[in-house]
Amino acid sequence: MLGSAYYAQGQFEKSLNLWCNALHTMKKSKTNQKDAMAELMNNIGCIYFELGTEVKALKFMKQSLQVQLQEILHSVHQKGGRLYRHALIKLATTRANIAYIHLRMKNADQAISQFEESLTDQKLCLDPHHPFVVSTMDHLAISYVRKGEKDKAIQIYSKMLTAQIEADGAEHQECIAILTKLSVLQLKGRDKAGIRSCMKKIQSSTRENGACQKERFEKLLKVHKVPGLKPISIRKTYS
Repeated sequence: MLGSAYYAQGQFEKSLNLWCNALHTMKKSKTNQKDAMAELMNNIGCIYFELGTEVKALKFMKQSLQVQLQEILHSVHQKGGRLYRHALIKLATTRANIAYIHLRMKNADQAISQFEESLTDQKLCLDPHHPFVVSTMDHLAISYVRKGEKDKAIQIYSKMLTAQIEADGAEHQECIAILTKLSVLQLKGRDKAGIRSCMKKIQSSTRENGACQKERFEKLLKVHKVPGLKPISIRKTYS
């Protein structure tokens, strides 16, 4: 818990030292602590992201993903094919982490691939209007805009709007935000200037209608309890 406390206070170097030491200890241990190792790798990746070292962040996120996939395969074979939802949520979170970092690094194709895989995992255990699903779809749409495929972004926002209306009604502020983004995307042609302008307006709308960047990052990227998943208890980050 101490590492999480330092993280919340913005003392990233202290969190990094604690979590790296914990990871080193786990790797030397003979006991199976793969789940905890995967969480630590994810959290270390978050720290490196906060410190502006995106390449290192991506490295640890990918390591976390690999460990999780191995554990899921092991669990499925050892426990009669049962796949627990909390494992899918963790997997989806790490995929979204990787995708978000690729988006920040302007690797649109890789971002799209990982956001889509994250959504596949999420849709197995979350409602279409769940905040995690909505946030992931929002970033996926932005990834398509960045690639220049506005039609696909429009399709995504249309699905988001339908799910949000069914959940909260057409007057909900999130519906208004999505409608704003859909209106912005009605730019004609595929000129680069139009796409750049579109990107700025979408990102501005995201900031105005959502949480601040740090809160959004923590909600989307950091392994923690996911709102709305009452039956699921995800272990807190290693201290």
